[in-house]
Amino acid sequence: MEPGTERRKAMNEHRRRMFGDAGRPLALLCECDDPDCRETILLTVEEYDAARPGPILHTMHVNARPPALR
Repeated sequence: MEPGTERRKAMNEHRRRMFGDAGRPLALLCECDDPDCRETILLTVEEYDAARPGPILHTMHVNARPPALR
């Protein structure tokens, strides 16, 4: 995993801890391997928890991945 990806994942995990009880969607960063990606994703806490431990990816990245990796 790229260093930028690790940093974005850590930021998303921090946002989950800090704002997960607020009852609002979380504004998260795409955790793709593109160091220039600045896409954001809105997920409920339930959606976030269901997506872990996998990466949080913007839909344009999910659709671009080979089927074996989706």
